[in-house]
Amino acid sequence: MTLVAWTSRSTRMLVGAATTGAVLAATVAAQQPAAAHGWTPIFDGRTLTGWKGAAQYGIEEGTLVLRGGSASDALCTERSYGDFVLRFRATTSNVGAHSEVVFRAQPTGDARGAAGPAVSLAPATTGTLHDARGHELASARAEVIARIRDTAQWADHAISAHGGQVRSFVNGRLLADHIDRAAVLPRAGVVCLRAGDDASTSLRLREIEIRELPPRPEGPLASPSATVQFRQHVLSHEFVSEGVAVADVDRDGDVDVIAGALWFEAPSWRPHELRPVQSFSMHRGYSDSFVDFALDVNRDGWVDVVQFDFPGRAGYWYENPQGKGGAWTRRVVHPAVASESPQMDDVNGDGRDDLLFVDAASRQLVWMEAPTRVGDTAWTRHVIGAPFSQARGRAMPHGLGLGDVDGDGRRDVLSIDAWYRAPERGDDAWSETLADLGAPAAQMYAFDADGDGDRDIVSSSAHDYGLWYHEQVRDSSGAARWIQHTIDDHVSVMHALAIADLDEDGKMDLVTGKRFLAHNGNDPGEYDPSVLLWYRGGRDSAGHATWTPYLIDGEAGVGLQNVIRDVTGDGRPDIVSSNKKGVFVFERVR
Repeated sequence: MTLVAWTSRSTRMLVGAATTGAVLAATVAAQQPAAAHGWTPIFDGRTLTGWKGAAQYGIEEGTLVLRGGSASDALCTERSYGDFVLRFRATTSNVGAHSEVVFRAQPTGDARGAAGPAVSLAPATTGTLHDARGHELASARAEVIARIRDTAQWADHAISAHGGQVRSFVNGRLLADHIDRAAVLPRAGVVCLRAGDDASTSLRLREIEIRELPPRPEGPLASPSATVQFRQHVLSHEFVSEGVAVADVDRDGDVDVIAGALWFEAPSWRPHELRPVQSFSMHRGYSDSFVDFALDVNRDGWVDVVQFDFPGRAGYWYENPQGKGGAWTRRVVHPAVASESPQMDDVNGDGRDDLLFVDAASRQLVWMEAPTRVGDTAWTRHVIGAPFSQARGRAMPHGLGLGDVDGDGRRDVLSIDAWYRAPERGDDAWSETLADLGAPAAQMYAFDADGDGDRDIVSSSAHDYGLWYHEQVRDSSGAARWIQHTIDDHVSVMHALAIADLDEDGKMDLVTGKRFLAHNGNDPGEYDPSVLLWYRGGRDSAGHATWTPYLIDGEAGVGLQNVIRDVTGDGRPDIVSSNKKGVFVFERVR
């Protein structure tokens, strides 16, 4: 490989042609330690170690620069990859260029490149998927491409190839989704970069990383139910909130939807601002509304909004201006909330909802008693447990619920490593019982899942694969212990879990799904289909609890809350969700 170097002011560039016969060193993946979250850099920003091919290239300040010329010339990885997610940042000098990434590619006979399916990087056709002959397999609609935000000059690309399913994303937006049911596309091969056939085109790439994936079963995760069916209504395609609430905001008798800075007026779903609307990056950031609730805080007859910001930040309530318009007055409920799934429920049994979460400053479980007098705006803090030790830190943000665990008629507090028995009177101490109730979770629920008379606990994984129920059993001494049963381990990041008897058969059903880009691409399964599912509760011949999954939607997913309530006024429970993909109402139609 021949390299020519020169210096122009502060810019140093290496220019050359990577010849096919060059013997390169071991791949970057072999030389460097694995990146955080399982990502491996395959371009080190300095050399072409791990690459070969015939494309004209340069390396400038950590950026790989490819120049157009021959349509077939490419830079290709020396290693072959099967199932993976590839992500990188890219920009091209030519809007209509034929720049592309070829993957699962097979080397060509002239050894100058490789042939395989490809994803376009040109802005005009970004994300479009072609086969090796150039036939289009999947592409984005113009209105979807128009929603791509915060590109500046560079765009963030991700390509997921998992079994027969290939998906391409730009700045978090899903642009192409193809399932190779006929198994005509290759299942493994090298990754190649092409600038295209226009010599005036330059393609720049940086932060090129790959995460290899374990094989997964082919076929759909679930099918729709024939008896419980929903129709999707899109209230917004924008990322405004991952929390959602419903209430009659304007007192017109209809149930409205609240998500972050907006409330959507039923039945037209016309948006109104309750505070200034901000723009959030769906692939590199978060909103300022993780969890939302509706409550008439000051008891003036108008429903107010309670919202929790990013974990560690404050929880607020916004006072409804009683239909007068303008921004809602914001007040602090608590300055630092650690929980990612704080709860609003009646903790003390007085018939009025309270708030339950972990205090980030004191590292304690607390509940905040809502104001009780008309016009009052002060919340009262009550402590539930001793401060969490560092060893129990994982229980602080993840996994929280309220339910009667011991059957004494009082609602206890659930965490992933303990449950807290509610006191008989007021501010008497809560009694902590350590218990292994699973991995970091979202909302947690206690109910009799298997019909044996005691309460079991259902939870879902916040940042990995898993949906479980924890069966409560008794040992020989009569003490309670918990047996974990997996309900589903094929869906990742089920960061919102709700329960209801959707089919009215007397058994509790579950509503959950995949949260999209919960950690901006770094959680397991982040680029899997963002399904929304309901699980029909049942029991097998031995009396054990079972849940059968049914598909509600294949791509809307969940945020951090699912609300189950009749918002369309037909007497049937609907499902409401807000997440990085937008705000949705799933109307129950059957």
